[in-house]
Amino acid sequence: MIHYHGTPISPVAALLELAGRHFCVSFARPDDVVRCHQIGQSRYRAIGNAWPLNVADWIASRITEWEGRHG
Repeated sequence: MIHYHGTPISPVAALLELAGRHFCVSFARPDDVVRCHQIGQSRYRAIGNAWPLNVADWIASRITEWEGRHG
């Protein structure tokens, strides 16, 4: 399992101490996205409160697609 460090992280010195780690950067607070890209092993962009709704819509669209394949 990958452990992600949520951002923003301040002061910048504290963020830099996490070089080589994994980061989660929020679309709502992209303050550290450039630094995380430069120093992080991996990173992903979180879409915040819209996530459950977007995932539910995506899953619903996939259910229809899969039903046709298993018919």
